[in-house]
Amino acid sequence: MIDLRIEKATRLLIKNEDLSIAEIADSCGFNNISHFNRKFKEIKGFSPLQFKKKQSLTLK
Repeated sequence: MIDLRIEKATRLLIKNEDLSIAEIADSCGFNNISHFNRKFKEIKGFSPLQFKKKQSLTLK
C-alpha cells in the first residue's frame, strides 16, 4: 500500500515541479511529512527533495 502511494508521489514529483513536497505528501495520503520523507527514501534511495532536484537536472 505504501509502495503505491510512493509511486504516485514519484509521478507527481516528475510531472508537477511547482508542487511542494508537503503538498505531494498530503495528496498521496501522508499526514506526516517526516514519515513521507523516511518512507520515500527507504523505497527510492533518495529523499523526495533529492529526487526532485535530480529530475529537474536531467530534464533540462
